[in-house]
Amino acid sequence: MNKYLSRAIKVVASLLIFTIIFNYLFGVRGVMKMATDVTNVPYYNTFYDLPKNTVDGIVLGNSVAHRGWSDVTAWNESGMTVYSLATESQPIPLTKYIIEEALKTQDLKFVVIELHGMRGNMFYYPSETFLRRITDIMPMSKNKVETSKAAYEYYNKIADYRENVLKRGASEEIDEASLYLPFLKYHSRWQDLEREDFIDCTSDTMSTYSAEHMCEIADVEPLPNDDKFGYTEEASGLGDYQVEAFADLLDYLKKKDLQAIFVSFPSKLSKIEQTQINQSIKMINEYDYDKFSVCNMNTEDVFKGTNEGLNKELQIDWKKDFYGKDHVNSIGNQKTTKYLMNFIKKQVDVKDKRGDKKYVAWDNAYAKYKKLMDKGWEKAKTLKPLASWQKVGGWTEESWSKFKEDVLSDKKAKKNSKKK
Repeated sequence: MNKYLSRAIKVVASLLIFTIIFNYLFGVRGVMKMATDVTNVPYYNTFYDLPKNTVDGIVLGNSVAHRGWSDVTAWNESGMTVYSLATESQPIPLTKYIIEEALKTQDLKFVVIELHGMRGNMFYYPSETFLRRITDIMPMSKNKVETSKAAYEYYNKIADYRENVLKRGASEEIDEASLYLPFLKYHSRWQDLEREDFIDCTSDTMSTYSAEHMCEIADVEPLPNDDKFGYTEEASGLGDYQVEAFADLLDYLKKKDLQAIFVSFPSKLSKIEQTQINQSIKMINEYDYDKFSVCNMNTEDVFKGTNEGLNKELQIDWKKDFYGKDHVNSIGNQKTTKYLMNFIKKQVDVKDKRGDKKYVAWDNAYAKYKKLMDKGWEKAKTLKPLASWQKVGGWTEESWSKFKEDVLSDKKAKKNSKKK
């Protein structure tokens, strides 16, 4: 009996060791991939941890989307749970695979897709890093394999376009196998691994972006009204591959019978960028599917900052609401979030879940975000800006990281409680 028990223990121990190693190599929290300090890692990890079927919808897109939507603000105002899976320069051809990943654990009522990724300067920018912000974070699965394959094909297509059409030189080649198996690229990280790599990297603020930029202000000057800048409603300029990729996404959404809200958050766009987004909106409006709607915050009144039209409600102030021409700060994202939130409520029947104990984590995340931003702005106004274009700033990544840790760990409160 002891002999069999001993064998059983060895088998179980071996399986446990194998499981741990497999998880570190291939799992959601695997260490042999892009480092945990990459912007979207904590937000994706937190999404994977959310209870099943507790998310109403997701937001997809690039950094414009990530800054423009505060899920905890929308939660506090309406009780909706709309989580952002936006990543820096997120490629449009990979959008459907991120949706598939989300559908594994969440019965989504709708998706929100930001349109800045349709700009040619973003769409045709080959970067392995931007791909790995998506592929590296996915655990091994059929969808990860399909995502990695699509990422490799997309990279090669746009690299070929930049070299042979735009004449901008050859792009760096990427190893296809390492997109499927990140440890093939990062195996040498063993010698660089730190304690932080083995600590669970999650977000205190759900998917709401909470870096130092959100407590900075850049005075975004009005653009000249010439051939390159100024407002336009012309709809043109998309290349064949942009049209093909976007049409494929629209087809996918219809096939999945998903309700989709397409949004364009406010930013100072050149005329060619506006025409490309406008053409994307035209494709949506002309598509034969009644579950598409468009929330365009780049109207003429918003662009010019006048108190009329859509901006009478949105109230965008280019001198206070941005930390760069494309990105709102936490003052601006309260405005863009509430506007989109109200738009969503008109399109989708979303239940108010505030007060439900299953969602207490959302209450806690909002409380932390509000505290961090309130104290962040208070401190930011005492700092000397680090750049000439900043009106309010002065944070470094390191100083913000320490400040955030001090605020959210509430060290002073702990010290006071010990004294008592």
